[in-house]
Amino acid sequence: MSERSTEEHNGHTNYETWAFMAHVTQTQSLVDKAIEIARPMVEQDYYPAVVGDEVVRRFKDWAIGTVHYPEWFPHPQPEEWKNASLMLQDVGSWWRIDDASIGRYMMDYIKEQA
Repeated sequence: MSERSTEEHNGHTNYETWAFMAHVTQTQSLVDKAIEIARPMVEQDYYPAVVGDEVVRRFKDWAIGTVHYPEWFPHPQPEEWKNASLMLQDVGSWWRIDDASIGRYMMDYIKEQA
């Protein structure tokens, strides 16, 4: 049985959720981006799954947009392209990410910072 097929992974629901969180928490700029997305919803007491879904969706859009930028668009910085490319590759099946788990993490993190 491969490591990816086991459900629980390093304290997360599954590999995809762990991989997503590993990338998002890797650098302060990505943490800040996640907080910027989640904070308004946390302040309005949205359900964790809604918060997580929005964070995941926006990061997926960012990663795809960074890796597959149009020719006329300014090229992303090499480090940003590398981070986005690795995130897309490592997460793989974005639909398997546990949105509620991501939302709970973001809610707890933001409330701790307050």
